[in-house]
Amino acid sequence: MRRQHIHMAIFPALEASLFGVAVLQIPQHPLFAIGLGLLTAAALNFTLHITVHYHVHFKSRFSIVNELAQMGFSILIGLPFHYYQMLHINHHVYDNRPGDFTSTWKALGDRIVQRNAVAYSLLWPFRGRARHQVRAALAEGYIAKGHPGKMRRQGIAVLTFVALLAWLDWRYVILYYGIFYVGWSLISLHNYGQHLPHQSRLELGNSFYSGVYNWIFVNNGLHYEHHRDPQVPYWDLLDRRDENRNNEWPHTVDGVRFTIREEKDSVTWP
Repeated sequence: MRRQHIHMAIFPALEASLFGVAVLQIPQHPLFAIGLGLLTAAALNFTLHITVHYHVHFKSRFSIVNELAQMGFSILIGLPFHYYQMLHINHHVYDNRPGDFTSTWKALGDRIVQRNAVAYSLLWPFRGRARHQVRAALAEGYIAKGHPGKMRRQGIAVLTFVALLAWLDWRYVILYYGIFYVGWSLISLHNYGQHLPHQSRLELGNSFYSGVYNWIFVNNGLHYEHHRDPQVPYWDLLDRRDENRNNEWPHTVDGVRFTIREEKDSVTWP
């Protein structure tokens, strides 16, 4: 196994470990467990944006490895892996333009306007209906007919895990879903920061070029480069900072700063 793969495995391992310790702390130290839950949600953000995201683009040669990894990822992210994969394929098809299920723009008549970063992050469960998204993806042909069946099996795996938690202690279920909500709020904020809705940045994304950040997070800051070359592994991406797609701060921070500065744009889309 390459050292980069070991590096990526740290994030899901950290998330699972933090969740396990939080579960053990609930009976005697519930406030400490909540704190650990928040750390678990932060780890979930990077598990999704680094490790699970990588698996969408680069799967194992062995189908059994893929099946096991996808079931495990589904439990870690609280959603079927193949649902996230569909969202991410759609994201690359439309590159944050109208039609992207996770676009940081929204349509108003013949114009598109910026979504508010805080609402985008906290109200993520209401952004779209999964059934409609799956139908659109099937109609447009970027997921296969067997894709919904895989989603259902992975969804059953998640619900089985939740049922086990409920059988052990109902508080574990509250912890799990609390982590799920906060984690996906951070994931959404991270995505917003990767696609700050400037008029000059309708498509693709923008990058954060800190060397330390990208060493820790496996070049996760190079998001513009990833959209330019999605077939290239993280560690082989070429730094394109001279193309003026720069974030001032890490993606999860810049989304909030962008909203606070109230940089408002609306764009007529042909």
